[in-house]
Amino acid sequence: MPRLLVGAFHLYLNRFEKNNFYSYKPTDIKHEVDQALKYDSMQKEAIYLWVVVLKDHYTLSTHRESCLALLDKGIKKYPADKKYISELYNAKAVITDVKKDSSGVRKSLEEAVKIYPENLSAWDNLMKHHYQQNSNSSGMLACDKLIALLKKKNNSKMLANAFIYKGDFLWKQDKKEEAKKAYAEALVWDADNATAKERAKL
Repeated sequence: MPRLLVGAFHLYLNRFEKNNFYSYKPTDIKHEVDQALKYDSMQKEAIYLWVVVLKDHYTLSTHRESCLALLDKGIKKYPADKKYISELYNAKAVITDVKKDSSGVRKSLEEAVKIYPENLSAWDNLMKHHYQQNSNSSGMLACDKLIALLKKKNNSKMLANAFIYKGDFLWKQDKKEEAKKAYAEALVWDADNATAKERAKL
């Protein structure tokens, strides 16, 4: 591996294996990613990390399309790596212009969770997207799928968040009593969840 890819490689490992990606600043790797792309634009780490750096350090209106094209190439090149492909779809959703292509954002997120259901970041982004787009019925269905998954995984903190989302979708549909039950259920799974505590006061 060329020296210029070392920084990207270590960030990749932290992101996917140690869940410690955000202890690094994108500015620390901007140069390494730029150089990595010059040497090998289809290198796994460079494909994903370009999105991270692009989001904070480039003008999206100028570079968005080329980055999306790179992600599509990565998706085709590494189909067997479900976890990685899921992250690429999640990344596509993050940098897609939601005002111009809301359905594209949604499709990318739905594909991300379909390919690798354990991608909680993609689930969280999908919930936020439904909420922002007032897609309350679709949001409810997604919540129920996520809740069923998390119960099998015994992930209590994320379960609490899923019930909060469910309560919020119900509240927006003026189903306030059902929403309150969802908020109460969130506290069952995580009694210290500050958001659930606030929602329970409604």
